[in-house]
Amino acid sequence: MDPFRHHPNGTQVISVTNSNVATALSVTNRTQYVLTTPATNTAIVFVDFGTSGTVATTTTSYPLLPGMKETVSVWGPGTGANPTHIACIGASTGQTLYVSAGAGE
Repeated sequence: MDPFRHHPNGTQVISVTNSNVATALSVTNRTQYVLTTPATNTAIVFVDFGTSGTVATTTTSYPLLPGMKETVSVWGPGTGANPTHIACIGASTGQTLYVSAGAGE
């Protein structure tokens, strides 16, 4: 088993509001990302991976509670699709999301 290896220069800080925003990923062609929300966040952040047209919603997107760190796999090898953007929306404005690209098994 190979633990998560962080990609150099692969972490982004995204300011999350209560409106959907799709942010271009600084590192693409990765199948895993670590999503971290600081404990100082006061609301849930919802995310979805995809293209610039991807929309995150507070009802169907992946929820991240304040102070949460989650490793997610997106579109595994052989599917022919890799995300170029991460869409985010907060249950309220003023939230932060750290997105770190990498790989592991």
